[in-house]
Amino acid sequence: MCSSDLLAGEGSKIATLEQVQRMAAGIPRAKLVVFKGYGQGIAFSNAAACATEMREFILGGLQTAG
Repeated sequence: MCSSDLLAGEGSKIATLEQVQRMAAGIPRAKLVVFKGYGQGIAFSNAAACATEMREFILGGLQTAG
């Protein structure tokens, strides 16, 4: 089970790919999901894919816990 699900846009100028990779490396069992072709604001520009990823993360944690 991963402890954190980090979602990032590949071309974000606010949180660069290098920065989020370092962040993920510093969080035990973190999962980094990079949305290629997107920048910042992926929850708005690619809402369906973000919601799907978050749902899988939450359900995966519930299945592990229960």
